[in-house]
Amino acid sequence: MLCTPHCLDLLLEDVGELQWAAEVVVEAKAVVKFITNHHRSQALFREKSALDLLKPGDTCFATNFIMLDRMLEVREALQELVVGREWREWNGKSNHLDDRDEVRDCVLRSGF
Repeated sequence: MLCTPHCLDLLLEDVGELQWAAEVVVEAKAVVKFITNHHRSQALFREKSALDLLKPGDTCFATNFIMLDRMLEVREALQELVVGREWREWNGKSNHLDDRDEVRDCVLRSGF
């Protein structure tokens, strides 16, 4: 007999295999990875939000949707982060310019 959480996880995994959903998850993971893997960007983000970004787990597909939900909760903080002077100054001195631009574009996209 299957339990409800397992069935929901399988359902979410099926949804995640849809092309549009998979693209959203890939972009969201890239944003979270960029911000959480650099001490300075993480510190700048924490100045703007009381909540941390959540990284998805490998074992449960539903964690991707939990990550997306958290990103929606902190949307304003993410947008303030990527348009802020500190963000530009930090990234202007680093070799992360391409990644920075992708993160900024994703966060500021109207379909966020």
